Amino acid sequence: MTTHSSSRVFCLVADPHPVVWDGIRSIVGDASPIVIVAESSTGVETVALAARRRPDLALISLNLAGPDGVETIAELLRSNPNLIVVAFVDEGHIHRVTAAVDAGAVGAILKSSAPAAILRGLCAAAAGQGLPPVLAEKSGTPLGHLDSLSPREVQILTLLASGLSNRQIATHLYIGAETVKTHVRHILAKLEVDRRSAAVAFALRSGLID
Repeated sequence: MTTHSSSRVFCLVADPHPVVWDGIRSIVGDASPIVIVAESSTGVETVALAARRRPDLALISLNLAGPDGVETIAELLRSNPNLIVVAFVDEGHIHRVTAAVDAGAVGAILKSSAPAAILRGLCAAAAGQGLPPVLAEKSGTPLGHLDSLSPREVQILTLLASGLSNRQIATHLYIGAETVKTHVRHILAKLEVDRRSAAVAFALRSGLID
């Protein structure tokens, strides 16, 4: 990363709600090396501002409009491959984190995280370090664990949420009941819960499934 100075990291914040800009400015404060140099509310505005201001770091909400957050991340990195991008995610968009990382984001920070955790995540990303696992405070489950679910496991979790038994899921997916049981066991382990109902409840709260 090439920063504008040896001690400061210039950051762009993109979110459709200006109150979020104020919140990030407050979290960053004057004591951290991060300086907010641009704020935007849409994908188009974000790309244009980044081209003018050339930030070192960008915090991009995934619920941007025109284009959305994932598309914006990809466009930003096409224009500036050295930009460090962090996805800023509410629980309703957790299921899009994998797409954001595939587009080039170094990781994600949940909007519901404590201010100190948000600042730690931004500073870690700016320093070229891996982002620490940021916890969804309402669930206590690391975001990375959700992303570790395979498409088949998400499919089975969705069917569990609809009330189907293992045998009914097996019939629906044309697989063996023991295979379903194995998938369920893996889902519980990845989400660090011990009951099917807890996995379903968290998936519903997080927006992973509708």
